[in-house]
Amino acid sequence: MDPALLALATASANSLINLLTSDAWEKAKLGISRLFGRSDQGTAEEAGRELELNRQELLSSISRDDVETVDELRAAWRGKFRRLLSADPEAEEILREILTEWNPEEAQKLTTNVITQSASASDHGRVYQQGSGTQINY
Repeated sequence: MDPALLALATASANSLINLLTSDAWEKAKLGISRLFGRSDQGTAEEAGRELELNRQELLSSISRDDVETVDELRAAWRGKFRRLLSADPEAEEILREILTEWNPEEAQKLTTNVITQSASASDHGRVYQQGSGTQINY
């Protein structure tokens, strides 16, 4: 999977779990219903019910200092977002919008920067360039 999409899934899951423990959890429910219910209202309602159950489980886990359950819920939502992004390319834009509503600072961190390098050599000259990240040679 593209590292940028994986970062988006991770940031979205982290923000979602944080929202579920706050008074703004209805905002999370609206976003999740919008994301998963784009093609089927039944799916939106199912996602909303699952989110409510997860919220109850999360609050109960926090009151018992059960960090493992919190981490499992975070990983489960990360997986859901990752699978959705893999299956539906249009979901990326919507999830970015939702993450911006939930956590603008985190969404800003995910903006990608493009660096372009070009070089030319002549008369038996050599060019050496080095970079990191995804490399596309033309």
